[in-house]
Amino acid sequence: MRLHRFVLPLAAFFAAGTLFAHETFLAPSLTLVPLGGTVRLDLSSTAVFPIMETAIVPARVAKAEVRLADGSSTLVPVAGTKSLRFTYTAPKGKSGVATAAVSLKPKTLTMDPKLIGEYAEEIGQPELLTKWNARAEPKQWREEYAKHAKAFFRVGNADDESWKIPVGQVLEMVPLSDPTRLAQGEEFVVQLLQSGQPFANFPIVAIFDKKTKSVFVTTDGEGKASFKLEKAGRWLMTATQVRETTKAGLEFESDFATMLVMVRPAK
Repeated sequence: MRLHRFVLPLAAFFAAGTLFAHETFLAPSLTLVPLGGTVRLDLSSTAVFPIMETAIVPARVAKAEVRLADGSSTLVPVAGTKSLRFTYTAPKGKSGVATAAVSLKPKTLTMDPKLIGEYAEEIGQPELLTKWNARAEPKQWREEYAKHAKAFFRVGNADDESWKIPVGQVLEMVPLSDPTRLAQGEEFVVQLLQSGQPFANFPIVAIFDKKTKSVFVTTDGEGKASFKLEKAGRWLMTATQVRETTKAGLEFESDFATMLVMVRPAK
C-alpha cells in the first residue's frame, strides 16, 4: 500500500480543530553524550518533519523519563516556543544506550467529517471510513487521543541492549536493531507493541522529510517490521491506532506512537 504524508490547507486544518496532520516527536540534541555530560531533548509537533513547529504544553506530560542500563531518571519539562524542553545529565560512572520516552495525557477533539477519509488513508486504516459511513445520522467524530514518543542516544562508548526493553507505553515501537548504530541502507527491524503485546498486521510509517517518499511497512504476525532507510539523517517511525469506543461523549479513542532514530552515512 502506498502512503503519502499530507499537510492540510491552513483553513481546513483549523476547521478540523485538531493536530492530526502533526507528528509529535522527541529529539535529543546529541547522539553521543560523554559521561557526566548534558543533553537537551526537544518535544515538538510538526506537519513538516524534521522542523520543530509547535511546543507541547508542560501540563500535557503524563510521564517523561530517560532509562540508562538498569536505572531511570524522571525528566522535568520546561516550556518553549517551538518545543517542550527536557534536560538530562548523564551519570559519570554509567554508560550505554539511553532510551528517552515521553507520554502525553489524553486530549479530546472533534473532527471535520470532510477530513475523515483522508485521515483514515493516511494512517493506513481505510476501514475507519467504512465504519464512519455506516453510523446512523446525526453523528459526530469525537476522539480522545494520547501520544507517545521515544528517542535514543549513547552515553559513553559501552554497548548494552537495554534499548530492546519496552518502556511500557500503550502503543510502542521497540527497536530490534541498535538504534544508535544505524547506517544508510542497512536493515532496521522494529516491533510494534500494544499494551505490551505484539501488534500484528498493522502499518508503521518511516518519515524523512516532505520531499522524500515515506516508507510504509505492515507488521508481521509477531508485530515486527523491517525497513531500509536509504538516506542519512533523522528518521521518524510512526504508528497510529484508532479504535471505536463506548466511552460517554466519544466515538473513538486513539494512540499515536513515534520513535526517532539517526541514520549515519554509509561507509
